[in-house]
Amino acid sequence: IEFALEINNDSNGFATLLMNILREAIELKRREIFGSPSFIVKTALIENRLDMLLMDEKICLRRIEKRLKKRMVRFRKQIFTFLNDMKVPFDNNGSERDIRRVVIFRKIYGCFRTDKGSENLSVIFSVLDTYKKHGKNVFEKIKNAFKCNIIQFAKNSS
Repeated sequence: IEFALEINNDSNGFATLLMNILREAIELKRREIFGSPSFIVKTALIENRLDMLLMDEKICLRRIEKRLKKRMVRFRKQIFTFLNDMKVPFDNNGSERDIRRVVIFRKIYGCFRTDKGSENLSVIFSVLDTYKKHGKNVFEKIKNAFKCNIIQFAKNSS
């Protein structure tokens, strides 16, 4: 959207109108009580405005706006997921924070020696972060995993 705005900063253009609708949806999520009658009515109005914008055949004049509109139509059901599920944030800041540790690790060590090493670290960090997000004790889970493996190893060795 920002790229389309840079190319064509028309106050009545597709990208500007789309950005206004999305900003209104974000403000709704921030300010209103989720699931209240007012929230539900305003959500329906916002979704209706987006649908009307996407159905307007005359609004997209430039190629970049047509591509943006095509993408919005394609992913229409996912655009306002954050208005339909209280747990879903309207941004991806949490995801970006989650990958920061991997980026710092890569910067400290310079690179990964193999693709498999990179994939393994990603899986390990993903599992650890998931445990943390679910409020589970990561250290206990790791300790129990090694404990089970030691017991199984001892049984298999005897």
